[in-house]
Amino acid sequence: MKTKLMIGLITLMLLGLAQPARAQWQNGNLALRTNGNVFQSGDQLRVEVVALEAITEAFSTQVVYAYTEPVEEKDEDGKVTTKQTERTRKRDTGPIIENFGKHQTLVLDDRFHFGDASPAGWYEIRVCIFQGYSGKLMTVLRTCVYHQNAGADVSSENYCGLYLRGIKRVNNEVFWTFDGWFNADARYSVLLMRSGRVLKHLIGGVYTSGERELNLNSIELDGAAGQSYDILLHDHQSGLSSTLARSVIPSAN
Repeated sequence: MKTKLMIGLITLMLLGLAQPARAQWQNGNLALRTNGNVFQSGDQLRVEVVALEAITEAFSTQVVYAYTEPVEEKDEDGKVTTKQTERTRKRDTGPIIENFGKHQTLVLDDRFHFGDASPAGWYEIRVCIFQGYSGKLMTVLRTCVYHQNAGADVSSENYCGLYLRGIKRVNNEVFWTFDGWFNADARYSVLLMRSGRVLKHLIGGVYTSGERELNLNSIELDGAAGQSYDILLHDHQSGLSSTLARSVIPSAN
């Protein structure tokens, strides 16, 4: 009887310890940062992971690039048709990360280059997060970048669901409005970064005013005018991120 009771207590303790670990992934405490979201031929893509809270459970990562390219197919009658086919490029799974502190960043991959032969359009970056020693898939982080032909505009077709296009207006020193494509039901937070360091992490005051506008209202923005930041927008519910790189904050209108 005592043995069964001890086993039961140990099981409850282990379950209790597992709950905070699972919550780390459920709360979307890891985000993806890139060195931009629109690229030209010849540009190099850099992918980093950023901890929004301390991650105490060991984990590993694998970076996957997914994009579509036109492929010609010939039927039995010799008729040729073109369809868009998804292609993926996978990197090897990285080493196990034992502890990842709040606002710590880690470069996951910087070997992806866009060339003249790279198809134009959206490239979805998927980062699979695996539990450290079991190898169990815990979550998938995603971000989209666009390979742009010279003179072409960014198309909304086939984008992955979040795109931070730019600062639309600075209403006043502590109230900014961004242009892009957003989800009204998302739970967003914003990081202002420079040289790989998190300078400000804004959790409250981030909300949409339609599919094309996102507002950021916080006293922490005071004094930012004229400074340059990488602005990282992250949705804690979907694991989607978007980075507006090297953005200079204009003065209020």
